[in-house]
Amino acid sequence: MANSYKDIIITPNRANTADPKIEFRGGNTSVNTAITIQVYPTSNGTLSFEGSAGQLFSITNDLTGSIYSVNDISGIPSIEVFANGQISLAPFGGIVVTNNPIFTSYKETVNTATISTNATTIDLSLANIFNLNLANASIAVTFSNPPASGIAYSFTLHCKQDATGSRVLTWPASVKWPNSSPPTMSTGASKIDVFSFFTLDGGTTYLGALSLANTG
Repeated sequence: MANSYKDIIITPNRANTADPKIEFRGGNTSVNTAITIQVYPTSNGTLSFEGSAGQLFSITNDLTGSIYSVNDISGIPSIEVFANGQISLAPFGGIVVTNNPIFTSYKETVNTATISTNATTIDLSLANIFNLNLANASIAVTFSNPPASGIAYSFTLHCKQDATGSRVLTWPASVKWPNSSPPTMSTGASKIDVFSFFTLDGGTTYLGALSLANTG
């Protein structure tokens, strides 16, 4: 093919509202045509593929960060693959498995916070296990960012008294307890209570229980 090593350069007409595009079409419409695109950027370049509603995915050679990402129509990454092998999914984007997966082992992220004020918000998009160090006499708890209604979500609060003790949590009205009665916390210095919760309706209702009491 003549001039096969020549560059193809497109300079957009900025007065035109339509972006320029290159289309590859096979001559036989009944057979799929394989197309390979190679990009050799000079420095941290990005090859991106766009849809009518926004960026679909991009690949970058900047190996210090994301090397591959798939975005939703708002441009927020749904899947990111990093140079260190880590794969990140958007909160509650998740992976849907229709059969029964078997795991040899798995780990969960723990979100740790020391609460020294009279109110705290637990962001449920950050983890399923929350390690809370209690350092205020009375702490009002709020839950935020549960998944959408119809998706089951469970989480655990590991609550540890500080060296002073006598720290008490108050719960949102959306939490429903056995016998309609919130459990009494252990308030001794350095004592630990573990609470378990789950919701099926996007956080309209949380079912809660005291799983472990007065440990430590």
